[in-house]
This record gives sequence, C-alpha cells and structure tokens, in this order.
Amino acid sequence: LAQVEFSFGHGGAGICVRMGQHCCSERKVPSKRSSAPAPLVLDFPSGGRSEIEVFYGAVSTKDVPTIVKLLASNAAVKDIEEGMHPWAADPKTVGTLACTQIAILVSSGDSAEKIKDKVRRLGGIPAIVSFLGADSDDRVHAAAVALSYLTTDHNDNSAECYQAGGLKLLAPHMKSPIDGMRSAAAGTIRNMFQPSLKIRREVMELGLFVDFVNMVRWDPAREDQEHADLVLESVLNLQDLVEDPASGDCVPGFVRAAASAGLVPRLQQLEAVPDEEIRSAVAELLSKVQQ
Repeated sequence: LAQVEFSFGHGGAGICVRMGQHCCSERKVPSKRSSAPAPLVLDFPSGGRSEIEVFYGAVSTKDVPTIVKLLASNAAVKDIEEGMHPWAADPKTVGTLACTQIAILVSSGDSAEKIKDKVRRLGGIPAIVSFLGADSDDRVHAAAVALSYLTTDHNDNSAECYQAGGLKLLAPHMKSPIDGMRSAAAGTIRNMFQPSLKIRREVMELGLFVDFVNMVRWDPAREDQEHADLVLESVLNLQDLVEDPASGDCVPGFVRAAASAGLVPRLQQLEAVPDEEIRSAVAELLSKVQQ
C-alpha cells in the first residue's frame, strides 16, 4: 500500500524545525472565516467503483477535492499494511485513509502550501477536526497528525481549526501516554494560539499551562534525536505561550500561570543536557521569566 504510507521524518507529528518557530516578528493575525462550509457528502460520480477504488484513483492523480470528500466515508478497508505510522493507529475506514493522505500531501513538497489552502477552501479542516471527537483511535490519531501539518506556518488554517472547535477537542490529548500524540496536540494548539492573546487566555483557562510544562522533561536514557527534538519543541512552545505575539515581551499573567505549574525547576533541570540548542532555548526562556 505504497500510496498511503506515512513518511513524516522523525516518526511523530508536530516536530519543530529547530529554532525556527518562535520569531515574533513573523506572526500574523489569523483571518476570520466568513461562513462555515457545508457538511461534506459523497456526491461525486463513482462510476460503479467502490469507495476504496475511488480513493486509490484520487491518490494516483492527486485529486484533492475527491480525497477531501472521502473524509465522510465510513466504508471499511481491509488488507492495510500494519504499522503504517510509528504511533498512529492503522486506518480502518476510507475516511481515515483520506485523512492520512491529506497529511502526506501537506507535510512536504513544492505543492504542500497550495494544498493546505485547497483543503481549507473545500471544507476539509472542520471535517478533520470532527474526527477528534470519534470513538476510534484511527480517526483521532489521523486527525491529530493531519492538523499538525495543516496548521504549521498557516494562520488561516489555524484560525479555521480553532473556530471548528479544535482547541477543546485537542486539549485532552495533551495528557496522552503517546509521545507523538502529545506532540501533535501541543503543536497544533501552539499554532492556534500563536497569533492571539485571546486564545492564550483560553489555553490558560483550560488548565493547559500545566500540560505544556509537564512536556518539558529530559529522559537521560534516551539519546535519539527525536527525543531531543521533542524536548526542544516543548521549550519553544512554552516560550511562545508566555510571550505577547506582537512585542515578544513576556505577559506577567502567563508567566505566573507557567510558574505555578512548575516551569522554572523544569527548565533548570535542562540546563545541563547535552543538546546545545536545548540549553540555548532554556537559557533564553529562563532569562525572560526570571526578570
């Protein structure tokens, strides 16, 4: 099933580009949606083909509108190669396959940004957000992965995700026992709050400062780059969380909330880790919150 294999680099969604996600000068205010898109329905001509056959045809031609429409499919799939993704559950329906294919299309490549826009215009983001409320792990995991890529460096998609209810649906997954799921949830929440003080306040009201702080931990038994990237990402997310998006200055109320959650001792535990970029990010954040 080569067409739908995951290929997400470090094996987790939401892994940051090192030291590249926290430049306040590049932040933009997300645009407001003019209206909610209509619910997705399977109204394309199938020509007598099954939905899985329609999916394979759409994948082969990169037919994004059809792939987005297939998010609404509950048709079961069989003979899927096990272990398609390092941590996400294997797809059980055509709708989940469609979601994973969207994640693949927007994760990299020259056309990724255009496809992000197209998925939003076609109403795909609210449909994917709705997967987060499903009772099946394959839909929840696929949605978390897809949203982490759809919202990265894309304020319009982040705003769409927020307005579709993404923040509250992702919040419980900040406590997931799966590293990649926590990272995907945190990264997408970060993308939603990054341009907005209002959404930061909502994050605080939901009690998520504790979850962001709890992600700042170094496991000395792990020496892999993926772990280092996850820890660095957690520090940078916290820096974004306590800063004003316009000025880059720390917001006292946010600093107090993070401090109450144990931020300073968590950061101090990272001051001697072997990763230079983590130490640098920790030093910068400590200098700000201890002023």
